[in-house]
Amino acid sequence: MRWRAAVAMSQILTRVTDRPWRSVASVVVALTALVTACGTSQSGSSTSGTSSTSTYAIAHARTIAEQYLSARTTYQGPTSSPPIRPGVRVAIISCSQVTTGCHRPTEAAVAAAQTIGWNATVFDGQGQPSIQLQAVETAVSQHYDAIILMLVDPNNVAAGLQAAHAAHIAVVTLGEPAYTTSRASTWGWIPDVSHDWLQSGVALAEYMVWKSNGKVNALMMDGADTIVVQDGQFKGSYQVLSSKKLCPDCMVSVQKFTVATLTTVPAQEAQSAVEGNPNLNWLWCYDFCLYQAITKLQAAGLTRPNLQAAGFDCNAENLNLMKNGVVQSVCAADARDWEAWATVDEANRLLSGQRPVAENPPFRLVDRSTISQLTAQDLADGWQGGYDFRSEFKKIWGVS
Repeated sequence: MRWRAAVAMSQILTRVTDRPWRSVASVVVALTALVTACGTSQSGSSTSGTSSTSTYAIAHARTIAEQYLSARTTYQGPTSSPPIRPGVRVAIISCSQVTTGCHRPTEAAVAAAQTIGWNATVFDGQGQPSIQLQAVETAVSQHYDAIILMLVDPNNVAAGLQAAHAAHIAVVTLGEPAYTTSRASTWGWIPDVSHDWLQSGVALAEYMVWKSNGKVNALMMDGADTIVVQDGQFKGSYQVLSSKKLCPDCMVSVQKFTVATLTTVPAQEAQSAVEGNPNLNWLWCYDFCLYQAITKLQAAGLTRPNLQAAGFDCNAENLNLMKNGVVQSVCAADARDWEAWATVDEANRLLSGQRPVAENPPFRLVDRSTISQLTAQDLADGWQGGYDFRSEFKKIWGVS
């Protein structure tokens, strides 16, 4: 039975490797069935040795993680564009300008809009739905031609968006995919630009399982009011780390926070967890949150060799922590500037009466062993996608 299981596992992992940019959901199902077939009479968390379940889980985790440590460097976005609509006024509404994850794409979208001669105005949503709604309503009342929402949940600004729709204002979102049937039926008229947020969460968790030899003891700090965190990154990671088939020896605790408490709660919770649990070996959050937490741990003298951190966004300050070996060891990098330029491309298509297209922005994992592959601009501004996407957009837009 064991040799048949080993052959089956090899076939599963080969299929994953052959399709590095597809979801591993089907593989997760196959792996679960496989380890069940191997027999469950052995304890999944044996202290005397590694169980069969753990062995297969670690092998699976390594295969997934290693494929995402290699960046996709080809451009797979649109290859043509309608003529640029002249004289456009675009409102770019940021979820919160205090966070790098929102500030970075907001400024990139401004640059893209200016490249094609548009007049861009930034509204800071300050992490508060009421202020975000006010920004949308202002854009509608002042007759903007287009609105771009940077990680702003459409549900939180529904009244403003319905008014924008009625006024025939083009609306595009970044990082707000319709994860549910309800959201799709309500907001399906709004094109969204996103990489695979859920799969990036899966990949990061698999890395943690691999690098800890299946012995993950993690605090996951969940920004629950951000849709791509809750239904994307967090869901992807949690479904791996909480599974007794995918990681039988993992222990996970969850602390939720909101954007409004981002600069205080995660750092406080991280310090309490590190102080109270000497076996804690992973912190998990998006990068801005992790940076706050790690800075607080450094100030309190609480960093230690067995503590690592896994984050999202690969912001410049977090890459610097990784380079210097300070707690954070890995991040899931999405090309946030690329995604921002793609939102401007989508807005122009809508204003020209065309349908949205697949923009296909990439993501990858970066750790201390692969950070040397990044460019100087990646290290200064965050990962740029491994490709000169700006030149591609300029080419299809017909601008120099």
